[in-house]
Amino acid sequence: MHRDPIDVVVIDDDPIFRMVIESVLQGHGVKVRAFSSPTAGLEHVLQSPPRLLILDWMMPGLKGDELLVELGKGNAWGSMTVFLVTATQLSEPGQKLMATLGAHKVFIKPLRLGEFLQEIAAVLELETEPESA
Repeated sequence: MHRDPIDVVVIDDDPIFRMVIESVLQGHGVKVRAFSSPTAGLEHVLQSPPRLLILDWMMPGLKGDELLVELGKGNAWGSMTVFLVTATQLSEPGQKLMATLGAHKVFIKPLRLGEFLQEIAAVLELETEPESA
């Protein structure tokens, strides 16, 4: 069954993180738009909501939680899933707050890349290595 390309947006000020995620997902046929600027990323998401938004929490100018509030104001959610990534350990109340703002999952950097990519694959329903069921 052929599907339209899956859109993913990555908003993170770390160029290496953006490059790795973009490279891996494009290898699975995923259309990835990566932004270092949270403001530019927000504008894009409001105009064209992706299937998955991977969002850094601590960025210059506009933090991830502030961006989530702006997305809520713009009614951009639809069927979009949001993964929030942060180098900051969040308390349980902090994680609950991020969930209330719209983050489906919070991941702490440094990421276990294999596990993170499995979570992405599950959300996007990507085929990974075949396993016997």
